[in-house]
Amino acid sequence: MRVFSVLVAMLATALLAVAQDPLPYPRPAGKKGLQVQMVDDALALGIQHAALNVNLGQLLPRGEAATISFERAGRQRQFAAGYVAELDRQVEPLAAAGVVVSAILLAIRTGVPELDAVLVHRGCTERAANGIGAFATDHEAGRQWLGDAVAFLAARYSGAAAHGRIWNWIVGNEVNSHHWWYHMGDTSLDDVVEAYEAAVRIVHEAVREHSAHGRVFVSLEHHWAKRYAAGSERQAVPGRELLLAFAARAKARGDFDWHVAFHPYPEDLFDCRFWQDETAPDHDEAARVTFQNLPVLLRRLARNDLRYGAEVRRVILSEQGFHCRDGERGEIEQAAAFALAATIVDRLRGIDAFVLHRHVDYAHEGGLQLGLWTRRQDSVCTPERRRKIAEVFAAWGTEAFAATAGFALPIVGLPAFADFPLGSVRAELDGDDVQVTVDGAPFATVRTAALPRPFVWPLLGPDGVRRTRNFPMASGDGEEQDHPHHQSMWFAHGALNGFDFWHGKGHRERQVRSSAPQVSHRDGAAEVVCDYRWTVDDDRVLADERRTWRFAARDGVWVADLHTELRSAGAHELVFGDTKEGTFALRVHPQLRVAGKVARGRLVDAEGRVDGKVWGNRAAWLATSGLVEGQQVGLAIFDHPDNHGFPTHWHARTYGLLASNPFGLHDFGKGPVGAGELRLPAGQVLRLRYRVALFAGAWTKARAAAVCEGW
Repeated sequence: MRVFSVLVAMLATALLAVAQDPLPYPRPAGKKGLQVQMVDDALALGIQHAALNVNLGQLLPRGEAATISFERAGRQRQFAAGYVAELDRQVEPLAAAGVVVSAILLAIRTGVPELDAVLVHRGCTERAANGIGAFATDHEAGRQWLGDAVAFLAARYSGAAAHGRIWNWIVGNEVNSHHWWYHMGDTSLDDVVEAYEAAVRIVHEAVREHSAHGRVFVSLEHHWAKRYAAGSERQAVPGRELLLAFAARAKARGDFDWHVAFHPYPEDLFDCRFWQDETAPDHDEAARVTFQNLPVLLRRLARNDLRYGAEVRRVILSEQGFHCRDGERGEIEQAAAFALAATIVDRLRGIDAFVLHRHVDYAHEGGLQLGLWTRRQDSVCTPERRRKIAEVFAAWGTEAFAATAGFALPIVGLPAFADFPLGSVRAELDGDDVQVTVDGAPFATVRTAALPRPFVWPLLGPDGVRRTRNFPMASGDGEEQDHPHHQSMWFAHGALNGFDFWHGKGHRERQVRSSAPQVSHRDGAAEVVCDYRWTVDDDRVLADERRTWRFAARDGVWVADLHTELRSAGAHELVFGDTKEGTFALRVHPQLRVAGKVARGRLVDAEGRVDGKVWGNRAAWLATSGLVEGQQVGLAIFDHPDNHGFPTHWHARTYGLLASNPFGLHDFGKGPVGAGELRLPAGQVLRLRYRVALFAGAWTKARAAAVCEGW
């Protein structure tokens, strides 16, 4: 036995001495997932995601059992070869079938004091439900062991070795109800967050050693603005409160790219009819987040305090199930609940996976019957027969789904699954910013108080792909750091009474917010209204402006409208000078450029001119499209027929600047010096309206007409 252990150790050390795996995160065809018990059955059901419980305590060797050796930071570790082989048998076939595998990392007390000393937090007691404790991040030996154990797994399951691949690493389980699922004794929120953030950071660092794009997740259950009532405030906390405290601590210590694994069970675990949940309304003060109000979670993650830089953290639903009451009606309602939940998840772009719990009913789950399969009554989880929910589960993601799941519509009270309300377009104040989302998915962030002028960034389309560049607000792959005054999407002019609000090279000119942003919703759209003063040297006000953004979504196209009203701030006239430097503009994503290192875009205007030929010419609209992040996407800018100078001239460059400018006639070669100048007497108002449409696929004139219908 000892010789075998040595041979295993030598082989493992060779296999695990691998560099970081650079492969990008996968894009599976669907979101169907399962906590897998029977691999062959799961694959036959067509899963694209799988979650596996990984008990790190089982990696700790016992007695003379065979071990695998692993070295990290000069420390030689031994891990139990038998448990690793068991993991191999689960991970290998799933990964070989293209399934995205998630590992749920658990610290389950072994009962052996010397082993538990490095596995679980010293506050973990025998009261831990199912023995599940917090990781031992309260002392150096525990922190080192956790990092080494996860580094071992990450090396083995990051693709370089022939054991399959784990992409997602979920740290612990339902930590907001820590007394039951991440036990470290009855303690405060601050203590829980300190210990948990340390564990998540350790796991992230270990995964990053071997995978450039593997993802690490925090785990939360469905209690949101209120804690689990069965426990005291030292046993459970609201999920939102823990999430915010965790994010604040992570940023204070140096932020990293963690994500969220969420469990949106119905409010009553024994009643699968989540569409009747009363404690899950569509707002941030909801007691719970269930399938009834999932956009609440997504909208909260879109706020600045939870973002990773400009990026919104990803969400997987790593555990949730629907109880099947005894009898035929219970089985039908369970299947209907899954059918509606699946269609909701399909519509929510911010959710990457829906992992169903369980594969087979489990005897020790408090009477819950959550499985796709029933179990034999004399067993813990031996499968007996498939339920109706399994038919719907198998059909999800196929052409057979509509026919298979149609029975559910009268049960859930809908004429069509798409009629279930998801919140549509929503604008929410976020400090000085306004976050705009569509069904919880990020659309735009209006930086209402930015100086020297406000702008909109990020700006994303219905496919989740960013349409404008990150620089100068943040760095981005393939982005050239030129023209720092080109800030995503903005409105300005290079010659207003002789002052340059476009470049602002002298740092004299500013658009200063003079009123708090007003947010409203009507006719399915969100509006953001702000007042601005165009100032010079901070004390001289040239113009007053009321700026209205209106955001909407229809027929797969997301639309941002700008309506601005400019007037003199005094008795003087406003002179909009004849210059190409203006006026309503976007600086597009590097891959939407026509020219540049990563350019894949194509420009076309309403008159059929393409690429560099559009510059300086008049047209009612201008569009750019191309392959960005592997998807065919684009945007179009429209000049309103009532605007001054319609159809506008386009200051559109092949390096990525797209600007509507009705004033720069001379610069565009269309007249003598000053031909484009506009003099606006005191008391008069210049009204300008523009529309930006963000779309997927190809652009056509027919599509342009549809986008502007009724505008």
